[in-house]
Amino acid sequence: MCRAVAFAAVLPIVLGLAAPVSVGAQTKGDTVVYALQSDVNTWDPPNSVLREAIILGYNVFDHLAARDTKTGKVGPSLAVSWKALNDTTWEVKLRKGVKFHDGTLFGAKDVKATFERVLNPENKLTARGNHAKIKTIEVVDDLTVRFKTDGPYPLFVERMTAQVIQSEKAIREKGHEWLQENPIGTGP
Repeated sequence: MCRAVAFAAVLPIVLGLAAPVSVGAQTKGDTVVYALQSDVNTWDPPNSVLREAIILGYNVFDHLAARDTKTGKVGPSLAVSWKALNDTTWEVKLRKGVKFHDGTLFGAKDVKATFERVLNPENKLTARGNHAKIKTIEVVDDLTVRFKTDGPYPLFVERMTAQVIQSEKAIREKGHEWLQENPIGTGP
């Protein structure tokens, strides 16, 4: 019995010494290795509350606004400006010249399609609750969109930091199920 305990105690040490010197991931120049705590359940950030999916989403998608990590203030991202026109209407001006990974130009139609998809109860997206006060999204021109809410919405600007923007073309042509596994964003 004493020998078995001694053997069990020494075995991990011996195996540790026998391990190769470099235990880091072996990669080629065009490979990125990223370790996660758990599996990513979807590549569709509006459909996940898992931290891993959200973190990966930041590397594929952009938001209308982003929080500055140094100041804590919300600033432009895909949106260059926004203003409340009245208690229930927000107007958002969008960045020009942004492209999705599939080469299509980003614009107001993508913002409208993204929010309408999230708000559609048939899609059962987890992000829907974040935007429940939004009632309609109107395309004013290629780079301007208006959000109508069901009442004053002081969290509107904050919520712009939480929603990734997806391609209207992908939403229309590929559909909800396809987006679960195939991300097309404007991110880095």
